[in-house]
Amino acid sequence: MILSLQEKKQFENYVVNSLIERYSYTKEKAMEIVEHSSMIDELEKDPPKIMYFDSEFWASRLSARSKLKC
Repeated sequence: MILSLQEKKQFENYVVNSLIERYSYTKEKAMEIVEHSSMIDELEKDPPKIMYFDSEFWASRLSARSKLKC
């Protein structure tokens, strides 16, 4: 499933906001984590992930990945 640019930005913003609220990341760091992830590619390859999108799940997943890279 191909997402429009608006939809991609919307999904990214949901996750950025979750990273900020739940994990106390700065906005810049949260945006960096999301931009360097393959989240959008994974969503486009698996339509059920879009239908049942959970920003908290993605935030926890990306937060864990970023901590492993440090």
